[in-house]
Parts: sequence; structure tokens; C-alpha cells
Amino acid sequence: MTTTTANLERERLLQLAEEYHGKGYEIFFHPNPEDLPDFLRNYRPDMIVRRGDEAVIIEVKSRRSLDSSSRQYLQNLAQSVEQHPGWRFELVMTNPEDVVYSSRAESSLQQSEIETRL
Repeated sequence: MTTTTANLERERLLQLAEEYHGKGYEIFFHPNPEDLPDFLRNYRPDMIVRRGDEAVIIEVKSRRSLDSSSRQYLQNLAQSVEQHPGWRFELVMTNPEDVVYSSRAESSLQQSEIETRL
């Protein structure tokens, strides 16, 4: 994962924390395993937010940081959370089109090149 990708993910995580805090949630960044309920002990979520009986596990990813192992991890995490009332899982994507766009942009022609070729 590049520094830029990590920075984008961190910035989005901070924005989400502000949004949830504004709604009265208590924020826990990268909680330690001992601070997690038993069903989450094998995971290291980016953030947990809590308000009353509601808890939300939040993971922030970019398309670049998603590989097969991270996808499996997220799927397992979502399934674990799904089995517990009062808990929900939220996957937030940062710039989901960045890789698609950048690869297309690299091979794109400028307007003048298109006109010349026509």
C-alpha cells in the first residue's frame, strides 16, 4: 500500500470519526484485542463507534488496498459482526474509481491527439 493510499484512508477515517462523534457516538481507533468482545478478538478493525446499545465496526479501504487476503478478512469480519444483535459492519471505500480512472487516464488521448487522428 502506498503512502498516498494510506493517507487517503486515514483522512477518510478521521472524517467518519468526526461525523459519528457529532451524532453522539464514542470513538475507538484501532482498538486493542483486549478491548474487543470475544467474537472480534481475531480482528483489528480500523475503528469502532458506540452509542447506547449500538456498535459499528468500520473499515476504510481503497481499491488499491483490497487484495484477495484483505477481501477474505473483510468478509469474515462482516459475517462475525452480522451474527451479533446491536452490531453492524460498515466498509467505506476511498476513491473507489482511482485505479480504474488512473489506468484509463494514462492511455487516454488528449483532444488535440483525437482531432489529429481523425
